[in-house]
Amino acid sequence: MTVFAIRGYSRPIATLGDLDILSESPYSSAMIISASREEMLKKEINGAVDYINRVLLPRGKKVAVYQWTGDCRPPAEAIQMVDDLGIGNINGGDPRFDPLNPSYTGVSALARQAGGFVQPYTSNANENIYTNGWKGPFYGFEFVIDTFRQTEDPTLVKSPPRRTSPINVYYHFYGVEKIKSLEAVRKVYDFALTQEIIPVFASEYCAIVKGFYKGKIFTLPAGGWRIRDYGACRTVRFDDCRLHPDLAKSRGVIGYSNYAGSLYVHLDESNDAELYLSSHPAGRVYLRDSEFVLSALKMGSEEISFTGRVFRKSKCHFANLRPEGNYEVEIKKKLSGKTVSTGVIQADRSGILEIVTPKKGEYYFQAKRQG
Repeated sequence: MTVFAIRGYSRPIATLGDLDILSESPYSSAMIISASREEMLKKEINGAVDYINRVLLPRGKKVAVYQWTGDCRPPAEAIQMVDDLGIGNINGGDPRFDPLNPSYTGVSALARQAGGFVQPYTSNANENIYTNGWKGPFYGFEFVIDTFRQTEDPTLVKSPPRRTSPINVYYHFYGVEKIKSLEAVRKVYDFALTQEIIPVFASEYCAIVKGFYKGKIFTLPAGGWRIRDYGACRTVRFDDCRLHPDLAKSRGVIGYSNYAGSLYVHLDESNDAELYLSSHPAGRVYLRDSEFVLSALKMGSEEISFTGRVFRKSKCHFANLRPEGNYEVEIKKKLSGKTVSTGVIQADRSGILEIVTPKKGEYYFQAKRQG
């Protein structure tokens, strides 16, 4: 599967009223595009998307993300135009958290809001920032690894570990035209691939950010919370929390995990959940963690089934299975239904069952207890 993103028709640096629009060039002799605000937005958004869909993309593929150009501060009507096309939008922010920017103040918000519309920011700066506008040092992009580290387990400020900004490997094609810049990109990829992360498409990240801003949380009379309209943002975090979800009382909760003193609660795809916490650990089967996005998840002491898309060999863990119990696992290709592998795996002494996926692809998984 390939997801396509575009960056406008002429790649302007700003869209300010009916003023002339400067191209994104550092030179004073840059071309000036004279157009009204309405003409510019229509050409840059609808025109660009239509042209790429009709002329450039292979059959069956469509643009999925619109990346803002230049100052990355589109007006509300521009964001609405992209939303109306049914695609994601992203860019801007350029967060950094490293020895040269040793503070959370350099980490941008997840998004910018304009007129009720959401513009997700990129979660890390690109190589143009780290190389001072492609003037050097050309190995500068490797310093984005500092931001990856500091936005999860900061050492430059006094703060507990928690990921405040996702890992995002963001660079332009010219970012690999020099030996040093190519080496920097490789270092960044090598680091990212060693981390416990869930790879997602940029279009999916846009949906997650929108879910964060559109979601609603209500307190319930019995002491819990109702969480609605969260969309693709399916994790809720409680800091400094030693409690556990009450899975028997909660609704729409598929699991949880604990990390560095925080409780991470996993929600299902219903877009409407009720969550209650308890001082007692869960007594039901639940999803502890996963390196890929799961959907259509069904869980019980006898059987677990779900679908998932992976970009590499990955794993997930379920808790509260029978300790040292044997489970027959069958993995099929999601579209064709062809069986990829079958086998028996054993839960560990604490009842944790680890399921390992094949390489890149979309699959259906089913685990049944034996005996």
